[in-house]
Amino acid sequence: MPRGGARPGAGRKKKATAVDQVAATITTDGAPKFDTAKDFAMWLLNNPAVPLLVKVEVMKYALPFTDPKLVEEAKGKKGAAKDRAAVVAGRARFQPPAPPKLAVDNT
Repeated sequence: MPRGGARPGAGRKKKATAVDQVAATITTDGAPKFDTAKDFAMWLLNNPAVPLLVKVEVMKYALPFTDPKLVEEAKGKKGAAKDRAAVVAGRARFQPPAPPKLAVDNT
């Protein structure tokens, strides 16, 4: 006879979210098949039956996949130190010596 553990139906009832409401209104018989998640997100954004709040939520997740980043990411401390080391190594004093010339005259 089990006494502890989770009981079915116990606890607060979950609220229906806007996504759940849209999922209930969209029928799958008229929806086209999508190859990627981006195609599905674009279909949702262009669908007039979808509420604006859901479109905003979808766009938050779809926007990073539509355009590439325009700004190069920062290199941080290690990247900056590596750049400084390359500048110092490029100076004449710290350059490695030129290899010996192997010109042999066997005449």
